[in-house]
Amino acid sequence: MDGVSKVQPGYFCDVAVTINATEFVYKVHSIPQTIVENPDEKFINRCQIVEGRYPEKSGECIIEDSLFLKLGLNIGDVIHVDSSKDEVITENTLKVDEFTIVGKARLPMYLSYEKGASDIGSGKVDFFMMILEEDFIIPCYTEALVTVENAKGLNSYSDEYSKLIEKVIAPLENLGVEQTQKRIDDIRDAAYTELEEAKELYNDEKARYDEEITEAEETLDSAKIDW
Repeated sequence: MDGVSKVQPGYFCDVAVTINATEFVYKVHSIPQTIVENPDEKFINRCQIVEGRYPEKSGECIIEDSLFLKLGLNIGDVIHVDSSKDEVITENTLKVDEFTIVGKARLPMYLSYEKGASDIGSGKVDFFMMILEEDFIIPCYTEALVTVENAKGLNSYSDEYSKLIEKVIAPLENLGVEQTQKRIDDIRDAAYTELEEAKELYNDEKARYDEEITEAEETLDSAKIDW
């Protein structure tokens, strides 16, 4: 797409973490899997490690090194996450629900204390954490981080920057609408195929059942005649 320099797909979700009887909402972001093989690789929204290291295997995480609120969490601590809803988070979202803290970091995505709204907990995101892509089991990417050509050298609060970004935003939003419909169609087609396969299996099993019943009845009738 014209104007787009780089696109980095990824995952995110909101989870609830209870610390000292208080529930906090963490926004969990994925880290590109290649960071395990090459820790120095550049990627969009790369965090600044303040303490510790990047995750290297499933079940490890980086948590926010907050300047505003200290929770008493340390490297090596294990935190439990849940969906704060009726569904179990390991059914459709995350591979595991316990993570060992291996690092603390700050993220350029969040320049202030405010991190947006959430549909769980208090209704707002309190902190962020980052895990490897492999710990997400969501069937499709949930975010795409985009960099725009010639934007890096501009002041992000300038009119020039805003005008440059606006040229890319509209096409991306249109693409998002198109891809959303495509995703809906794909889900519908997959569900229809699964339904048809289930119907075929049912009909095959019913036919086999009817055949076995017929054979059993014939055997029973034959036994009555012989008797």
